[in-house]
Amino acid sequence: MATRAGSIMVPLVIVLVAVLATGFAQNDFSESIQCYKCKGEASNSSCADPVDTEKIGQKKCNRGICLKWTKYEGNILQIYRSCSSDLNFQLTMIDGVCRTERNGNGWLCMCGKRLCNGGPPRPRGVELLVSGLAGIVMLGLLVRG
Repeated sequence: MATRAGSIMVPLVIVLVAVLATGFAQNDFSESIQCYKCKGEASNSSCADPVDTEKIGQKKCNRGICLKWTKYEGNILQIYRSCSSDLNFQLTMIDGVCRTERNGNGWLCMCGKRLCNGGPPRPRGVELLVSGLAGIVMLGLLVRG
């Protein structure tokens, strides 16, 4: 019985490692990318969530990633969707990551797929954590079995 379980677990562990490796793959984001482009109040504008992508523009970016930046301007929460190449500051680009501004004024979400900044970010960190824990459990069963 343990041999059969082991023969099933090994391919599962290999698949899990392959999935996790692709999630952490580096990308230089030097290719062009199509992103949504808009700016407006987070509570009441065509750029607000949930966004109607038929009512906002698109932009072809020569390089970089798509962004969704939610930040306060004065007392009004704004949403800005565009390309990383439109911003004038240094930024480590990571697909599927959101960052909070140091001053707590807002947050910036990045994504590296065509027109990916049209919706809320996927909880990628949670997905990777669950996958990693599943891998540890599977390895424990394999070693024990």
